[in-house]
Amino acid sequence: MAAQYLEANAANRDLPMQLKTVLDRRVNIDLAAISNDPAGELTDGLAPDRELIGTVSTSDSSVPVTLHRVNSPNGEIWLFSADTLAKVPAIFRTIEPSIVERYLPGVLTETQLFGAALWRWIALLLMVPVAIGLALIVAKLVLWIAAGFARRTTTDLDDEIIAKLCGPLRLFLAVSFFHPGLLLLALPLLTRQAVGDLETMLAAAAFAWFLVRLIDIAAERTRAALVRTHRFAATAVVPLGRRILKVLAVVSISLVVLDNFGFQMSTVLAGLGVGGIAVALAAQKTIENLFAGISIVIDQPVRVGDFCKFGDNVGTVLDIGLRSTRIQTLDRTVITVPNAQFAALNIENFGPREKVWFHPVFGLRIDTTADQMRYVLAGIRKLLYEHPKVEAGARVRLIAFGADALTLEIFSSVLTADYNEFVAIQEDLLLRILEVIADAGTSLAMPVQTNYLARGAGMDHDLRKAAIDTVREWKEDGRLPFPDFSPRDVEQMQNKLPYPPPESALRNGAA
Repeated sequence: MAAQYLEANAANRDLPMQLKTVLDRRVNIDLAAISNDPAGELTDGLAPDRELIGTVSTSDSSVPVTLHRVNSPNGEIWLFSADTLAKVPAIFRTIEPSIVERYLPGVLTETQLFGAALWRWIALLLMVPVAIGLALIVAKLVLWIAAGFARRTTTDLDDEIIAKLCGPLRLFLAVSFFHPGLLLLALPLLTRQAVGDLETMLAAAAFAWFLVRLIDIAAERTRAALVRTHRFAATAVVPLGRRILKVLAVVSISLVVLDNFGFQMSTVLAGLGVGGIAVALAAQKTIENLFAGISIVIDQPVRVGDFCKFGDNVGTVLDIGLRSTRIQTLDRTVITVPNAQFAALNIENFGPREKVWFHPVFGLRIDTTADQMRYVLAGIRKLLYEHPKVEAGARVRLIAFGADALTLEIFSSVLTADYNEFVAIQEDLLLRILEVIADAGTSLAMPVQTNYLARGAGMDHDLRKAAIDTVREWKEDGRLPFPDFSPRDVEQMQNKLPYPPPESALRNGAA
């Protein structure tokens, strides 16, 4: 049966057996490297009808093993070339039994199992524990040396890598020690090729194992870094990223191994591409929300616990998931917003602020005199300087004359991030400002038209005179605080005002 694939020397009935022996004992052929194209490999520099599949090393030369394409009744077929077959008998005569075979009993050397002597299969099985034992010893030695160098470094990253390297290194070394023994056993070509494929898969598994462990190290360090920087919401993405990277790593290595085994990866990748497009179209919204969720977690426009305004709604962020974000409103209801929609909104986050802007704009009566206005401005500036909860650099200015009011603007920041505390401080400041205005003998403007049938109380002339006299004294003494108090006066005023006020129940500890 085998003789029909030999181009010549058909009269030599021992030639098929001799060729098989030479191929098993002397030729190392990578079957996966042979072209699957019926026309053969056309870029190897040989004639189109010739194909080189391996070489036979002899004591004085190297003999190529070639195939020759010929026409047959069944079409074109490839035969072992006459040039190669002519040299097979001479090479066969140089093959002698190994030293092991000379001393083994005939039952082990003559008994055949799957085309190989029984002793070779026994030796193959014994090589497994030997390779594993050598791998354990060498791996322990290598890791001990590496740990010694790692102890001299200031980082603990190398220690983690060495700890994770133990298992994959043992597997890789076991395969490395097993392979030379496989070559020495001279198993039949097909058996040797099958065991070699198994070695390739185990070596790839060792590499994938180590790569997966490196991904675990990177994920744990990323999570720890996020916790240290208080980016707790971002830690939700770490497990997903870890799984995605592991799948990509394993799939990539598997594709490389399959490509080495001769599979057409272009067809596989095309199938994966079509399947991926179908899945992406079917789960378009889900994928859109997933990537939007990852973007929110990474960019962090808001964090869990932040109070924010999004669109026309305000509330506190309860959870940032991979599909949606949940926010509790002021009405204590929970709004669930898809991440893609939430990421597209204008989001105003109140959480990161360390202070709150205090910016009232108000007007005084149009008949307020210049000295009364100076008294009010000086009193409010003094109040802002003295208040311990107002940031240094606060200012108040007369900014406009209106039809029914003289407009003042306060520009300052209250030193709190708690909104509830801010409204309490704001209330305290506004009440004190009212007292300053009242002490000046004027009042807030009333931007309404009123028909009075009787004369109202109007302006307090005594307080008005007192305010005017105070300003006159400032002018005479050269202490007029305009456009501002002197730096020395400002320094003496800082944090002099008691807050809460002395009469406050909070300060006096009242129940």
